[in-house]
Order: sequence, then C-alpha cells, then structure tokens
Amino acid sequence: MIRLHELKTERPHFDLTWSGVKNFEVRKDDRHFAPGDLLFLRLHPVPKEKEEDLAVLALVQCVVTYGQPEGQVVLGLARLAKIADDGFNVWFNVLGPDGQPRTELQAFVSKRERK
Repeated sequence: MIRLHELKTERPHFDLTWSGVKNFEVRKDDRHFAPGDLLFLRLHPVPKEKEEDLAVLALVQCVVTYGQPEGQVVLGLARLAKIADDGFNVWFNVLGPDGQPRTELQAFVSKRERK
C-alpha cells in the first residue's frame, strides 16, 4: 500500500531538494517509511506573502538504517513533481527521469476559477 507523508522541510535543505542537488532525506523513523511511499515535502516556515508556497512530491526508493542513530533513517528519493502556489495560481511541474520538467505534463490551476 502506498502511503503519502506530508513533511515540513526548512531552508536550505528544501532548496537543495527543489533544485535536484539533494536526493535524500534524513528523518526520524516515527512513520515507518517504506520504499514506494510518497513524500510531500513542503517548505517551512510558510513563506511571506510575496513568496510562493513551494513543495516537492518525491517517491521513496530506499530506506537506509545502516550507520544511523537508533530511530533515524535515510530515505533515498526520486523527485516526481515540483509544486508552486503563489496565492492565486498553482503550478505543477511533473519531472522526467533526468529531473527536468516534462513540458507535456505541466499543469496550471487558477484559484480564481475554483470559487
């Protein structure tokens, strides 16, 4: 069964994941993470009004406990999508295996139309 975990992530760690430089998360193993789980990594704290609310959707590919303190895991990730919400509109950029946005799978949702 695939589980979705919504997790807060602070800068600069979030920025490294957003850009694709960092493809892992070190986390407390309080959620029993497993390969195949999805992580919704949300930038925290919530940005000021002029910034976008950003998130990354990632697939857990592996869970490593070796060499980690008791109760801590390293999650190997594959980024699936980058999500940006500016308060009026939401952009979804689905990423290909190379980590680059797949233009045929980009989506745009206007919050104004969803009233």
